[in-house]
Amino acid sequence: MPAFTEHKMIKWVKDRIDWRLRDFSIKRFFRKNFQNHAELYASFTCGSPCESALRRDGSIIRHPPGRIGLAKLLVEVCHDRVYTSSFFEPQSGDTIIDAGANIGVFSMEIVRLNPACRVLAFEPFEENFQLLEANLLAIGNKTVNTYLGALAGVSGRGKIVDGGARSQDHRLFPTELQSNEIDSRTTVATYFFADALRLADVETIALFKCDIEGSEAELFRHAEPSYIKRIRRFAIEWHEHIKPGTLKMLCEKLQASHSITVVDEGNGKWGMVYAS
Repeated sequence: MPAFTEHKMIKWVKDRIDWRLRDFSIKRFFRKNFQNHAELYASFTCGSPCESALRRDGSIIRHPPGRIGLAKLLVEVCHDRVYTSSFFEPQSGDTIIDAGANIGVFSMEIVRLNPACRVLAFEPFEENFQLLEANLLAIGNKTVNTYLGALAGVSGRGKIVDGGARSQDHRLFPTELQSNEIDSRTTVATYFFADALRLADVETIALFKCDIEGSEAELFRHAEPSYIKRIRRFAIEWHEHIKPGTLKMLCEKLQASHSITVVDEGNGKWGMVYAS
């Protein structure tokens, strides 16, 4: 057997083993934590819509009807822990910013891990925001403050583009609005970095979790170094396919005051930047 063929076979076997182990781990995660685990696993593997996740304790996480993404969101946040992992453990008294809160899975996970944390959750899409508030209300939330709005490169108002089937894919409209388009019925508030820090009203943010579908480019491009230094840790999903040059800019901005780690999850198109 030629060496290159043998190498490919070994890699194929290893990849299959890794896939099976991960599949088993995800299936076990759903079974352990959710009463409707079979529905969630089917949604995760087949991409079918799933409107709710029923926890073992009886609480329900609700998701927009007819949209996909709930099962993968649960895996991403609670199984893979892409925003925290060994990188961050919430401590009592921590203040955390959840930019792109969606329906609240990350915010709920933080207060589940430590109820003595305070979270500022920003979500611009009305459909998601209503469920964010409903999900937090269902768990008797007292420490997550919610804001219907988007973090962006400028304070004001902006338009949100419906991203389609997935509840996570809605994006802030990238162009400046004309004066006749600034209408509270069709636009959302936009918060700049300084606005979020002002609302937090603390000197140091323990974690800035950011998954805002390309708006991270403008948000960080205009951020002053003094703002960035007030954040102890960042977990930022970058979207190079939406805004080319975003990753390079983020690294340049963050490495002046933080140690950074870049994870490529999509062949250079998207991934995570961790900074501490």
